[in-house]
Amino acid sequence: GALLCGGCGLCFAFISRDIMVSLSDDDRAIGSGAINAVRNAGGAAGAAIASVAANLSGFAHGLTPVNVASASCWIFATALPLALAAVVFAVRLVRLLAASTPAAPDGSVIVLLHGAGGNEADLMPFAARLDPNATLLGVRGRATEEGSARWFRRIGADTFDQADIHAEAEAFAAFVAGALRGYGLDPARLTYLGYSNGANFLGAVLRLHPGLARRAILLRGIEVLEDPPTVDLGRTEVLLLTGRHDPFASTAPALEPALSACGADVAAHVVDAAHELGDSDLALARAWCAARASAPTG
Repeated sequence: GALLCGGCGLCFAFISRDIMVSLSDDDRAIGSGAINAVRNAGGAAGAAIASVAANLSGFAHGLTPVNVASASCWIFATALPLALAAVVFAVRLVRLLAASTPAAPDGSVIVLLHGAGGNEADLMPFAARLDPNATLLGVRGRATEEGSARWFRRIGADTFDQADIHAEAEAFAAFVAGALRGYGLDPARLTYLGYSNGANFLGAVLRLHPGLARRAILLRGIEVLEDPPTVDLGRTEVLLLTGRHDPFASTAPALEPALSACGADVAAHVVDAAHELGDSDLALARAWCAARASAPTG
């Protein structure tokens, strides 16, 4: 019991810190009060559930060793479903991260957005070859489809939930703002790299939250916004790589003029590949990054 309470007490401080870091300045005052309110409400609900379980298991009939043992088992058993539910909701609501720091970091960071069915570590081998000195920050999308992680929901094979795209873009922007503060990252040294569904999402984020990503590599990306806003992307650089034999290649060309119309500096290439990534993607992405390494955006 002492170890359990001590662990909860230590974790609470770090959880509270992470929550506060992820909040905007306007929401921080409300968030600080909400943390304690939720904790107190959870404690009260837990005490009530434990009391009911204890009384039903015989504790109400007297404080005997048999009754105490029975009540302890039932209280523990009652709490297990709640604990499992909490884990499920936590995984759904937070973004899972995977970070990799190179032996000789140069201050640059590549933020990785995986494809459909992937996870936060999928693109790390590719990114490590792209820039061996960059710190890698892999992020997992919050949406799911048949148990597979995605960045936003879709309605059909080529029809996407526009409201969900906007909501997830808003949540991602808040996450990035929190990561910049929490990890002390320099926005001018960040490059965002998205593949497939991650590239589709990144293409939407560029216009829904202009200025968030100043450099972006979109691998096998397509246009997913039905009514894209007209924004100023004059300080944004984008690399688009499409596979010539990609089954989605026919829908890819719309993304380049859409970003260019907003003022983005877009470099688009078609590589001799399908939907999977290959050496051609790596070579073009490496050359594109190297050309900009000596001139970080301000």
